[in-house]
Amino acid sequence: ADTRNLESLLEPATLDGIRAASDVLAGARHIYVAGLRSLFPAAFYFNYACGMFQHNTTLLSGIAGTFADDLRRAGPDDALLVFSYEPYARDAVSALRFARDRGLGIVSVTDSAVSPIAAQATALIVAASNTPSLFPSVVPALSVAQTLVALLVARGGQASLQAIEQSESQLREFAVYLKDGG
Repeated sequence: ADTRNLESLLEPATLDGIRAASDVLAGARHIYVAGLRSLFPAAFYFNYACGMFQHNTTLLSGIAGTFADDLRRAGPDDALLVFSYEPYARDAVSALRFARDRGLGIVSVTDSAVSPIAAQATALIVAASNTPSLFPSVVPALSVAQTLVALLVARGGQASLQAIEQSESQLREFAVYLKDGG
């Protein structure tokens, strides 16, 4: 099922959506990222990976009930990247409405062109979530997050690569990883 879901990301309309999303995100002063419930890992990954080479993302985590607080300074030069599958989280839809009213560019990654976060999107990426399991597949959303990060790194060129090296150097200073795998 995940193989079919991933293959659907190669559809021309989806690739167009990914390109448009890359344009919106690359042009944003600040990127707010929301992925609630099962799609939190996709939002977290995007925010984490972008933090290695740029410093303009905020993960809307909602810790201690602060979901709306982090959007307070959002404006028309910013973007909202939102991941949401059925059943659609209320806060994801609220963030999208708030972003639309504030004039943000909106990148929606969702499971249907008629989902509540699709209609207002500046860039729409429909990522199938079909699975024989009880829970929708999050694999395509994670793949989209990885692809968007890779496109932003590529757009940033040498500056992005240097920032990643600086981030990795700082992690080595903290001995975050085991040396030589042991």
